Amino acid sequence: MRSLIVLAVALLFVLMPLAPVVQGQGIDFGDDEEEDGMSAEEFREFILELVQEIIDQYKSEGPNVDTESDPRIVDFIFRKLELQHVTVHFQDTPFMDCLDFLRDITGLNIVVSARARDIIESEEMKVNLRLRDIKLKSVIALMLEVSDELTYGVKYDVLYIGTKEDWAGVGQFLFIYSIHEIVYRPPNFPAPNIGLGDIIPWQNK
Repeated sequence: MRSLIVLAVALLFVLMPLAPVVQGQGIDFGDDEEEDGMSAEEFREFILELVQEIIDQYKSEGPNVDTESDPRIVDFIFRKLELQHVTVHFQDTPFMDCLDFLRDITGLNIVVSARARDIIESEEMKVNLRLRDIKLKSVIALMLEVSDELTYGVKYDVLYIGTKEDWAGVGQFLFIYSIHEIVYRPPNFPAPNIGLGDIIPWQNK
């Protein structure tokens, strides 16, 4: 999911400087009511809304990150999620029992928030999954599909299962990647006029 945040940051760096161009030239986005195109301020709002949608999607899908967590622990848990493969056979298994199984085979500290526990217990959530040699991250994501309200991430230095409300307002780690090679336009130096008349006869015609 980090790629979503990278995309959001890239959009800001690449598109925001174009706002004055939009104001000067007017960009028509197909709206007949806006004959003069989009103003610089409207363009900024459009980009910011787009970035916010990307971030909201990132938060809802997980994994989220509490910026107060130890970066070393965050990195360790993320590597576990990405690199550890597990085999599971859950058949009408209570959700909390599935988490106990994952705790035992991964050694991770997994905590369920009070709100998430209320949802799990009130709806008597059960899991049906039979998977072999699959990423831990994928197993957790599939387990959480039993409810649209559940998501996960790293919080308080543990793997934290919570609701979207639990993660509301929680900051994100911002990874800055250089996009200089993408947006840089080298100067167009004119090439020397190479005469090939002596080599290619028809060039002299």
